[in-house]
Amino acid sequence: MVKLALAEHPQHGPLALLAGLLGCAVPPELKAALLRALAAFATSPELAPRIWQLLTPCLSGLHAELEEVESRNEEFPITAALLVLLAALFDHPPGPGASLFLQHVHEAVFLRLPARAYRHPNEKWQLAAACLRVLGKPCIEVQLLELLEEGGALPLLLQLLDEAVGEQGDPAEASLCALQLLERAMHLPFRDRPGCSLHRLLLTSTNPRTEHPDCGRVLATYVTHGSLLPRHALAAARILLQLCMEPSLSNQLVAVFQADRVQVLVHGFAEALEASTLDVPTGREDSWSDDEVRAVTAAT
Repeated sequence: MVKLALAEHPQHGPLALLAGLLGCAVPPELKAALLRALAAFATSPELAPRIWQLLTPCLSGLHAELEEVESRNEEFPITAALLVLLAALFDHPPGPGASLFLQHVHEAVFLRLPARAYRHPNEKWQLAAACLRVLGKPCIEVQLLELLEEGGALPLLLQLLDEAVGEQGDPAEASLCALQLLERAMHLPFRDRPGCSLHRLLLTSTNPRTEHPDCGRVLATYVTHGSLLPRHALAAARILLQLCMEPSLSNQLVAVFQADRVQVLVHGFAEALEASTLDVPTGREDSWSDDEVRAVTAAT
């Protein structure tokens, strides 16, 4: 209520002021702070449509900041703050200009993550996680499937997952976002195209890091890390379960366990099955303890 009252105060007009300053020549850190301030207001559903209206004219300038300022500096505070704002806005029905911002996140930020230089290497992972939080919002599920099918997002997801296997910190956060996004996407109705499904694409898409279609191996490896990364293991196990339910893909899955690391994978799966003796929990998944998550993974 306080945010709503402040935003609608006739003498202050903070939303228009904050958006107006985005077009001014101010330091990147200040511009990032302006976007984060808008993100705080964007959590209110009553204010989100107004913020969309104010933000849309700023897109070209924000894109220029990314390409001409942040890329040169090898630091991305403005883009990181924009992703926080968009994540808040996409918690509500998309407003005018939403598709343009979604395209910006997908094409200018996410797909170009591997091509950019970073003064702080972890910033790549922070941006990856922030992009995936936006792309995984329920209100843009239809666009998500299009991005995975035709937009080039799926190979990069597989590459990031492969790079982050067993890592902690920012890489682990990004890989969890990627796994949970794929898990949700597996349950969405895919385009009605003969012989085409996300299940098949997962097993046939080439991992740019290895130049092989090895998604099954990557997912299986995450299951073996359940002791350190239980939520990663659960999401990976659920994806593998969905793949196993497609009889036409059985040969590709069998090949995963005929590779040179088969003993490691089998041992890891055995550990996952023995990891917990707890009963399968109920309630909100984000409230489960690590041991409860391991119990669900074993049951999966």
